[in-house]
Amino acid sequence: MKPFIQKHWRLLSVSLLVLLNNATYAQTTFVGFKSSGWKYREAFQDAAAIGNGSWKTNAYNDAAWASGQATLAYDDGSPTHAISTWLWPYNATRTGNNSSKSHYFRKSFNVVNPNQYSGYRIKTWCDDGLVVYLNNKEVFRLNMPGGSIDSLTSATLAPPNDSIYGETTINLPMDLINGANVIAVEVHQAGSSLDRYFDLSIEGITTPASCPEWPIAYKSSGWKYREAYQDATNIGNGSWKTVAYNDAAWATGQTTMGYDDGAPTHTINTWLWPYNAARTGNNSSKTHYFRKCFNVTNTGLYTSYRVKTWCDDGLVAYLNGQEIFRLNMPAGSIDSLTSAIVAPPNDSIYGETTINLPMNLVTGTNVIAVEVHQAGTSLDRILIYLSKVCRAALQSY
Repeated sequence: MKPFIQKHWRLLSVSLLVLLNNATYAQTTFVGFKSSGWKYREAFQDAAAIGNGSWKTNAYNDAAWASGQATLAYDDGSPTHAISTWLWPYNATRTGNNSSKSHYFRKSFNVVNPNQYSGYRIKTWCDDGLVVYLNNKEVFRLNMPGGSIDSLTSATLAPPNDSIYGETTINLPMDLINGANVIAVEVHQAGSSLDRYFDLSIEGITTPASCPEWPIAYKSSGWKYREAYQDATNIGNGSWKTVAYNDAAWATGQTTMGYDDGAPTHTINTWLWPYNAARTGNNSSKTHYFRKCFNVTNTGLYTSYRVKTWCDDGLVAYLNGQEIFRLNMPAGSIDSLTSAIVAPPNDSIYGETTINLPMNLVTGTNVIAVEVHQAGTSLDRILIYLSKVCRAALQSY
């Protein structure tokens, strides 16, 4: 199936003084999206090792496999997404172990001191379905039936947008081993589908003792992010932006966070997935949600704070659950399907505001929360720069 991609670009930058005492989760990327060094093969090229499952073990010798950079894919039309490595399509005349209905991928990565991690997170985008193994242990299935899988197993269904995204957080750090680890993936087609698509990232998760002190600078790490469909209830009722909300299941990344379906004009540290027109209501990815905690030791020192931000296309920012700033967004109630007012002519927009309400800050834990919205069906996005700065009590802006 053809991978779904649309034009969406989001960027958010904020400068603000905010405090936070909550613990928050940090990440270490072991394998990032668009990584090079992926080994790949079809079943007929090593029928014995793929048939008996040894291809997914650490001891397996994949020296004869081809090597390429993700995204690894095939499209029988005009690709709607940049394909870094082209794969060969399904051939209905190939049967049994000679079938190319499935593709197999392996990549090694190194872990230093796995005991420092509380778990790991896998994020992946594929056409049509996949099974993921870490060090020969199955850890994730996406759009695949239960039970035994072989090279002729079809994905459960053909995704309506020709590709499907999935992620999982696994709180079993013992799955990681000190030194060389192997992530192995088999990607299956639905029926006689020809197009195929694969990319994947894996990151280790750690839990710092506390949130960092303000200010929050541009290109900060530790931003939590999610789409509406991943937590429809809490995003729908607004609790996602409160200090008390538990964001442990959210993904973590460094700003700038974004997506571009062409050649990025800005360095993207954390890639996001684009808007999908077929997702409606709470399943929409028209909007992304961000949170970051920070700590303030003495709020009495400050008379005001300033928020500075850069985004594509519009945003609403909250401090400790209270709205403090809108940029390129309509007035009134906002939900996950609300569009930004306009698509900025240069694909991004800058804004800042000074807020003379120091009581918005609390001594200890504070949370800055931001929702970034697209205009219409825009796809590219740069999401989240955020920093906050405050002046001392005897100073003024």
